[in-house]
Amino acid sequence: MTSEAHIRADEALLDVIMRVVAALAPNQVPGVTLDNALVADLGFDSLRLVELSFALEELFDMQPISIDDAPPIGTVRDIYDYARRKIEVGDAQPVSRESVEQWLAEAW
Repeated sequence: MTSEAHIRADEALLDVIMRVVAALAPNQVPGVTLDNALVADLGFDSLRLVELSFALEELFDMQPISIDDAPPIGTVRDIYDYARRKIEVGDAQPVSRESVEQWLAEAW
């Protein structure tokens, strides 16, 4: 994959992550950023974090996220980095913006 293709793939992944996090965030903020803290800024509680985990597993067709496998995830950037690593090693599949919109319309 060329560096330009990598950039486009990263931008698409970032867009997907931001869209899913924003849709599931209990505190609706006027623009989710990579540095938003899931709990402090966006209002995620333990149940909502589990729902977010399930959503990511389903969308990216990845195995369930185990406590032993998952790094500490506190920000949107942590989710992005985790999903990117999983895709790079083949443990997750890239997802399109259109698929996310369809999933959100059906699930929420």
